[in-house]
Amino acid sequence: MPGGFNGTQKIIDLPASTGAFIAILATGPVRKLEVEESPVTSAGAANTLVGLIEYKIPNDGSVGFTTVFEAIGANDETSEGQIVPAAFELSDSAGFHGPLGSILGNGSSFLIGVGATPATTLCMIRSGGAATSVRVRQTY
Repeated sequence: MPGGFNGTQKIIDLPASTGAFIAILATGPVRKLEVEESPVTSAGAANTLVGLIEYKIPNDGSVGFTTVFEAIGANDETSEGQIVPAAFELSDSAGFHGPLGSILGNGSSFLIGVGATPATTLCMIRSGGAATSVRVRQTY
């Protein structure tokens, strides 16, 4: 796809697996969501990779984000051979919109005569072990 990156990217600190899930909200007309464990925290400090992200998605067939999925990486170079951050991606590049894919959700907006609409919850995430940080990238 020609051109540069069109979207947002940020680092979010996640609670341990005993903590609450954090909702990831759309910041615009999102066509692709990428979540990957980050080697740095949101404050720029070093982050030890856990190798496991737990996440819930809205269209999993359950009511109210109940099914928990796991993205698994390798956080131990000695036993795994290499360090691979846990990561997952949500997109529909094979949809009716060609290489752009279908829109997964929209950011909050206000239309005159219609009022405010809340941002779409794209997924809910937390660490699968100790607290960690992830890079969240939304492509428009």
